[in-house]
Amino acid sequence: MAHATLTGAWHTLRSLEHGARYPDWSMAHATLTGAWHTLRSLEHGARYPDWSMAHATLTGAWHTLRSLEHGTRYPDWSMAHATLTGAWHTLRSLEHGTRYPDWSMAHATLTGAWHTLPSLEHGTRYPDWSMAHATLTGTWHTLPSLEHGTRYAHWSMAHATLTGAWHTLPSLEHGTHYAHWNMAHATLTGTWHTLPSLEHGTRYPDWNMAHTTLTGAWHTLHSLEHGTRYPDWSMAHALLTGTWHTLP
Repeated sequence: MAHATLTGAWHTLRSLEHGARYPDWSMAHATLTGAWHTLRSLEHGARYPDWSMAHATLTGAWHTLRSLEHGTRYPDWSMAHATLTGAWHTLRSLEHGTRYPDWSMAHATLTGAWHTLPSLEHGTRYPDWSMAHATLTGTWHTLPSLEHGTRYAHWSMAHATLTGAWHTLPSLEHGTHYAHWNMAHATLTGTWHTLPSLEHGTRYPDWNMAHTTLTGAWHTLHSLEHGTRYPDWSMAHALLTGTWHTLP
């Protein structure tokens, strides 16, 4: 993905999870050609929500968006209205009756990561919405971690983001100033190349990630965990797009 970003060859993107050109290719091709209205949803085998969404994007008629899945103006309309009015925080999910997945969809709209909605790994809209809502509203400190059932690392990270006090970030998972602190310090000082990975006791992915950040050579990132160029470029892409929650 990183290589495609640098070379512009988005149409060569493959989905390793599915082993085939899943949603990435059509999305990439549509991005390059502007033919968003040709986007198909391979998961459903038909022009699912992508077409109306694409058409609305091109024509500006967001308020005409229909949800083919439900046959009615489901979440699309409120999303469209929110897009036009800027009131993203008012998005409601009719499916759940509360402010649930719509703002993650909104976040995906802003980041372009539509293909990540929802989380197929868990079968539900997992961490995306809280992260998305916090991104849109700025209330990062309210982020809960559904995986752990508590306000895990998100809160301190959010608070540090809002206050600028990155050096105060503790890692609740480890109970100490784990990777967050030096990563935060490196962020503030620009010394990314000094980042060590305390989890592995060596300069694991942090160093080359830092080096590639400074040099722009994202395509050289290696994943020591897999021994190949696997998740690092998705991580790189996530860095560039802000869609960290989509990392495999």
